[in-house]
Amino acid sequence: MATPDIATFLQQIDAVLQKQPKLPDEERCRLREAGRKLSLAMEIPVDSSHRIAYAPLQVGLAQVGVDLRLFEMIRDGLSSQAQLATEAKVDPVLMRRLLRYYQSVGMISQLDTDIFVANNVTDALALEMGRYGEGRTDVLGRSMLAFPHFLRRTNYRNPSNPNETAFHLGMQTDQDLLKWLESHPDYSVNFNMWMSTQRETKPIFLDVLDFPSKIGPSDESTVLFVDIGGSRGHQSIAVRQPYPDLPGRIIVQDIPRVVAEVTANPLPGFENIEIIEHDRFTPQPLKLRPRMPAQVPPRARQRSC
Repeated sequence: MATPDIATFLQQIDAVLQKQPKLPDEERCRLREAGRKLSLAMEIPVDSSHRIAYAPLQVGLAQVGVDLRLFEMIRDGLSSQAQLATEAKVDPVLMRRLLRYYQSVGMISQLDTDIFVANNVTDALALEMGRYGEGRTDVLGRSMLAFPHFLRRTNYRNPSNPNETAFHLGMQTDQDLLKWLESHPDYSVNFNMWMSTQRETKPIFLDVLDFPSKIGPSDESTVLFVDIGGSRGHQSIAVRQPYPDLPGRIIVQDIPRVVAEVTANPLPGFENIEIIEHDRFTPQPLKLRPRMPAQVPPRARQRSC
């Protein structure tokens, strides 16, 4: 195959970046994957080494921007270093360094020496799923950074003991994640908000299933859907909203800590949804005949998985 004219090819890429057309998901994903492969293929060894070595910095500094609500400020129209430093109450010199870094990794765009504007990444980090990612750095990040030492310490055996993991090593605890969250309520709220937003825009079983016909005749006592370990009830809301007049019960089950959080601060759309306390590792209190598993909860498998 003939080598493409690089200059023309670059012009075509620039045209796409300038216009950013609204593409169907399939085309968008193909283009994104092609761009990722092209970027990796164009790396020389020093590029690859630097990208991997500095990867933790991107996660950590993204969290700094989230903590300061910088991405929301830029999305809402603040554009200069001075404006942002004043609004966020940050040292102007530090703000300049942060903004230069965010621009360098594409988290914001820079139009001029001191004009910064939002792009699609900024918008993502200003959303709930971006704001509630503190666990990425403080929990997941520390656990993942402990993983090499964990594997060395276990002689590179496949992890099989749920009480001996990189999480335990990184967080310096003998508790599993759920027990640890019970004693760290701020992270618990963060975790549940992340769980309720991280699958937004993703396909769910309702996209391919005619739910009412699968359920059949129902009345107010019929249990339509049980979301075991359902966190804040995002899946149950997704079931209720398309069928507000479908008679029957939609039930979220989770541990007491989560039930208390949801009761105190329910998500929009949680009306007409029940929530009850239940530990998924204990017998199911509802005596039902399962009709269709929508999704196997990740922690509903054996404890040793």
